[in-house]
Amino acid sequence: MKTNKELVHIRVVKHLAQGLSIELDNGERGIIRAREISWENAADWKSDYPVGWDGYARQIPARQGESREYSLRLAESDPWDEFVEDLDKNRVYEGIVTGVFEYGAFIEIAPSITGLLHKSQIPANIQVSI
Repeated sequence: MKTNKELVHIRVVKHLAQGLSIELDNGERGIIRAREISWENAADWKSDYPVGWDGYARQIPARQGESREYSLRLAESDPWDEFVEDLDKNRVYEGIVTGVFEYGAFIEIAPSITGLLHKSQIPANIQVSI
């Protein structure tokens, strides 16, 4: 977890279609968008973070006049940090294709570790369709 001075204490006050409506201890309100809830694909975020849930989040810098946005994901350790520390550049990693796009494929190589394999790195003998 990040240092406490980077984090603010929050409470979930409402579920929105795009994420969580939250309130800080000082009464200010903000939003945590669904993409900022977890490093993992948190499909059950409404049940994982019910109204009344409290915890810590990190503020995301915003432009003047924009609503305040926060991140639960950035308040946690980044799973890529630990993975990169143990990365063996001479090893071939196996994974599961989780998405294919015209620019490449997203591959999950470990829980919470998904990376992009650029289309130029996909072997010619492998058929990948969008």
